[in-house]
Amino acid sequence: MKWKIALFIAMIVIWQSLMIVVPLSPIEWVNLSFLVGLVFLLVSASVMIHRSRFLDPVFKGFKLVGEKMVHKSRSMQRADQLVSEDRKFQEFKDVTTRSIGDSTLIIGGSSVLVSIFVLFI
Repeated sequence: MKWKIALFIAMIVIWQSLMIVVPLSPIEWVNLSFLVGLVFLLVSASVMIHRSRFLDPVFKGFKLVGEKMVHKSRSMQRADQLVSEDRKFQEFKDVTTRSIGDSTLIIGGSSVLVSIFVLFI
């Protein structure tokens, strides 16, 4: 939780310091920070959709089509099975995905917030 607050404050400080260093008009800063925030929020939404496993049937369908088109060796099938059964690796993937989603959400939200503040100033 502390790293999330620190990241939020750091992003606001970075935007404010960039506004001092780079000579752009206020409307250009509003546009830039809003677009950066929008991109990060889209990445965050994509990560959340991936974590919810909403599109798993679609991905499984493409995987089945790919398996029918390209023959998979026994060693590749065994390697896939070992990876799917490795709990530490699955936990690592979950933690990494969660931290990427949280980070991009915080960066995107702080960038949009900065654009709103600059718009009213």
